[in-house]
Amino acid sequence: MRFSQEPSPSQRTKTANESSIPATRQPRLLMIEEVGDYLRVSPRTVRRMVSNGSLKAYRLGDRRRGLRFKFRDVETALIPVSNDEDLDEFINHMTGG
Repeated sequence: MRFSQEPSPSQRTKTANESSIPATRQPRLLMIEEVGDYLRVSPRTVRRMVSNGSLKAYRLGDRRRGLRFKFRDVETALIPVSNDEDLDEFINHMTGG
């Protein structure tokens, strides 16, 4: 009697949820709350960062679905502060002042 073998990964057809990109290399999209938790700020502050251009956001489908963020864009939005002048400039930028 012959047993059927599981097809090898190269022989298998991909399902709707699979991608040719390995899971470890697929960028995960974050929601506003997740970005706020990571940065330790409120969702309102995240929205403010998007509107003032300091954080890049993406929209899925219609407007009701909300914003999504790539982790690398969140990391890019972090500005190193090297002295008090940079800190004052950063605070003014974040508060719109």
